[in-house]
Amino acid sequence: ETLIGSLADNRTQLENIGNLQSSIEQMQQKLSSSDLPEAKQFVFLEIISFLENQNIPGAALLSERYQTLVTEKDRLKNENYNDDHPLVENINSQIVQTQNEILGRLDEYQKQLVTNLNMVRRNMTNGQNTLRSLPRNELRLAELERNRQIKENILSSIMIRYNEAKVTDAAVIPDAYIVDRATIPIVIPGGIIENVMYAGIGFLG
Repeated sequence: ETLIGSLADNRTQLENIGNLQSSIEQMQQKLSSSDLPEAKQFVFLEIISFLENQNIPGAALLSERYQTLVTEKDRLKNENYNDDHPLVENINSQIVQTQNEILGRLDEYQKQLVTNLNMVRRNMTNGQNTLRSLPRNELRLAELERNRQIKENILSSIMIRYNEAKVTDAAVIPDAYIVDRATIPIVIPGGIIENVMYAGIGFLG
């Protein structure tokens, strides 16, 4: 049973690592295809939020610093500072430096994922070799138990990723609020709206 649980956990880890690698590739593609600085800015916010969700050391502080710099840049822009103003150039320089740090942390995490992937694959190979040495009935029972545990682990992983995605969206996309609901204007006899309607009808006639 311990062997089956270990194999199921390893299979789940493979799924998780594959999903994480896919998410990183998608963010990198969005970053390379973004031409406008504002578009790149949102991708970097997504990347740093992703790193925070993975509990990367220092990611929270890096995120706070980056968002502070972006806010300051927006303030200078709203106050009509020119792009060649020393304050704007200084902020842009710090933003580029912070973006490079973010990419550095992402690259380190990618390498760690590859290391983890290789280790999990070795563990799975060893476990499967041990499993094959079991008698036929025990082997079949072990396979069924492994499949059950794998499905349970995958479901748990999906729920975790779903909750992380909700947190990421809330951090990147501002909330929208309904101030007042639309209402149908009430036509009061002899009122302005009725007079305008009759005037329009008379004009068309």
